[in-house]
Amino acid sequence: MLVGGILLLILGFYMIFRNRYSLKRSDGGMQVQKKDKVEKDGYYKYTVFIGIFAIVLGIFSILSYIIY
Repeated sequence: MLVGGILLLILGFYMIFRNRYSLKRSDGGMQVQKKDKVEKDGYYKYTVFIGIFAIVLGIFSILSYIIY
């Protein structure tokens, strides 16, 4: 349960993060750049909703592991 909760948290943050930022490789390193224009269409809203749902599910999974 603990590993599943951590994976859900990572997945949730990744889904929200990749909509707003992009990773660029340059000079052997990675740079995080904010996207100029983010289209807030149905796909964007859906991925944000799924990301938030994964974060909440991950938190409850970790809490369940701690309590029991």
